[in-house]
Amino acid sequence: GVINSDYFKEEIKRFAEEGIHYYITNINGIVLGEYCLNPKEELPEIENLFEHIKSYGKDSNFITNLQREMENGVSGILLLEGDGTNRSFAYAPVTGTGLYLYMTFNEVEVYEIGKIVKQSYNTLLWDVMVVFSIFVAAVVFLHMLDKRRAKEQVDELKQLAEIDALTSAYNKAATVKYIKEHIESMEPGEQCALFIVDVDNFKMINDTKGHAFGDLVLKELGNGIRSEFRVTDIIGRIGGDEFIVFLKNINGSEKFMRRQGEKLVNFFHHLRPGEYVKTKVSASIGGAVCPTDAIDYQSLYEAADKALYLAKRRGKDQYALYQETLKTEEEK
Repeated sequence: GVINSDYFKEEIKRFAEEGIHYYITNINGIVLGEYCLNPKEELPEIENLFEHIKSYGKDSNFITNLQREMENGVSGILLLEGDGTNRSFAYAPVTGTGLYLYMTFNEVEVYEIGKIVKQSYNTLLWDVMVVFSIFVAAVVFLHMLDKRRAKEQVDELKQLAEIDALTSAYNKAATVKYIKEHIESMEPGEQCALFIVDVDNFKMINDTKGHAFGDLVLKELGNGIRSEFRVTDIIGRIGGDEFIVFLKNINGSEKFMRRQGEKLVNFFHHLRPGEYVKTKVSASIGGAVCPTDAIDYQSLYEAADKALYLAKRRGKDQYALYQETLKTEEEK
């Protein structure tokens, strides 16, 4: 006989929404994502699918065989019986990801659907395709969800790889990379500035106060200098006691540059690292402007470096600008 198609579709829909839970796991059974078509249904909290399966009375040999099947990319179905509730788990690999999709559904629901559909094979075949389409859609959804999570993890690891662990400033490679990228993308008329900050007599601090105190000095330097400038500026540690401050989109006038140099010098004058050991820390600072003093990163760094050594020759604990080195050379 022929059954009511609309009624059948409603039963299939109810089955899909209420009877199926989806889980994505790695081959160790760790649950990485879960999904249910019914937003009102609360999914059981499962952290490890193997441990959940054990709760149904499956022994270690069963789990070992299941893990072996997963490692070999095998698909299958298993029946779990316990607490008066029987559930089936259908599992299959998500191609090319090293992950597995589990679809779990209530055996009672399957039996009820079976009673309805056994009268009409053709209708069953057509509507099973509907359920299968829902299943595939869930696979795609979970795969995309996992890819997004993986991308977030990659982005986080990438960010960590660019940060100097001690000072929380950019490391040398990331500092150079981002400065070069900005200089190469500058608009006509745009200016930027680079300051090299070299801590005075840092070896003496390490030798007299210890390396732990020296690390504390560097840590407070990294955090403190970043707080003095905009979040869009680039603060990097490029050597043991050497930092770079790169200022984007500025008015590169001499007045502006002197104001920034004085800001850095005053920052060190107020820096008092350590709760018990009071030590004055100072720095020699050299600054240069792009494109006035140089048009690429390497030339800009060298210009700021010349200014830095002018500050050192003048007695340290001060700043100098590249234009001052040019005047000094002319006087010679």
